[in-house]
Amino acid sequence: MAASTIPAVDSKRSQRLSSGLLAWRPDAVSFVTVYLVLAFCLPARLTIPALGAAGRPADLFGIVGLGWWFLYGLLPGAHRRGASPLRFVLFVRLVIIMASLVWGLQRDLAPGEALGGDRYLLGTLSIMGIALVASDGILTRARLDDLLKRVTYAGGFIASVAFLQFNLSFDLTRFLQLPGLSFNNDQYAIQSRFVFNRVAGTANHAIEFAVVTGMMLPLAIHYAMHATSREEKQWRWILVGLIATGVPFSVSRAGVLAFAVGMLTLAMVWEQRTRINALWVSALGVCVLFAAVPGIIGTIRGLFTRGAQGKDTSITARTDDYEIVFALVQERPWLGRGAGTWLVDIYFTLDNEILGTLVQTGYLGLIATVAMWVIGYALPRDVRHRSNDPLTKHLAQAIAAVVMVSAVTTVTFDSFAFPIHTGFLAVVLGAGSCLWRLERERRGAEPALAKTDERTRS
Repeated sequence: MAASTIPAVDSKRSQRLSSGLLAWRPDAVSFVTVYLVLAFCLPARLTIPALGAAGRPADLFGIVGLGWWFLYGLLPGAHRRGASPLRFVLFVRLVIIMASLVWGLQRDLAPGEALGGDRYLLGTLSIMGIALVASDGILTRARLDDLLKRVTYAGGFIASVAFLQFNLSFDLTRFLQLPGLSFNNDQYAIQSRFVFNRVAGTANHAIEFAVVTGMMLPLAIHYAMHATSREEKQWRWILVGLIATGVPFSVSRAGVLAFAVGMLTLAMVWEQRTRINALWVSALGVCVLFAAVPGIIGTIRGLFTRGAQGKDTSITARTDDYEIVFALVQERPWLGRGAGTWLVDIYFTLDNEILGTLVQTGYLGLIATVAMWVIGYALPRDVRHRSNDPLTKHLAQAIAAVVMVSAVTTVTFDSFAFPIHTGFLAVVLGAGSCLWRLERERRGAEPALAKTDERTRS
């Protein structure tokens, strides 16, 4: 008797499985998920050889997203309801970058500068595509949560790669090369700083890895705090701890700064008891790290003390650039020397995206870029103030914290030259804009529902 029921059970399971596969339809979340896999799981140095640095699969996929967004906009009513200010800022920035490129061509360009401008423009189009698809293409709050949870999984993957690099000196990125792709430079993901491995995961550099994991923490903490089951809560806090290891394993001041800015911004909305618990957990984490990796805490502390004493050449080199940069800005103040034309091989490394944006795109380009961060922070903060749902309010603050980390840490490295940071920022900007739009739609639907209920009662 029992054996005869097995085929029936299997038949029901297969029917449910087949119906689920048939019901599944790719949407904006599916598209951005593919982008996350390409951006986080493939080494950032992996490109299509014929295209050089412009041939990163994630960047090319983002440009496809921009084309998809434009085609979708041809449909009746598309992109009209709940239009986001983010769209306006992104397009204004694109126009300024294109004008900067045209203006830059009026001077005598060194070999390679024009190609650098082309790469910069393609990168700008890519992040616009991802941000706009996420902003306008996600239709429900549940799907937005699905996307942001997948973002934390991507963060867990890059942190896992870095964990192996730091503790075992095993570079998994050497085995992630796909047919038709090759590494466009010989920089290794494991470098040495003092007596420790300084690791980058799948990122281009340890600083990028440090900033990205610092940006990731507020989202990971949000979904850990609001997990719905005991099992989910346990593994989500494990994921938080794994991502947090990016701060010490990068052996970078930028990682500490990213962690501090993200936690302080997120803690702004916590109750006093939650803040105290967070301090205890952070102190415990430092103690565990001190015991597990002797010397790492003192090494990171030394990075700050040497900098304060003026003994760190990486800091003095940054400040020495100011006089040269501002002299160049005075020559071309409004549109700069041309977006993407500042090449390290020709000039020198600025390690400060604010200076880089200013010298390449002028005051107009800098204003547009700062406006992108401001809008990216303001939209979720508006949701935070207007929503009456505690879960939505906390998610909005977590998204705002991610944008704040990106904005503050951009003075520590040329952030837009690093694709994982830039792509992650685009996803989060789109997610914040989407949350803002969904909240507006919800508030707009409430009066209509109230009128319908009133008519039903009457």
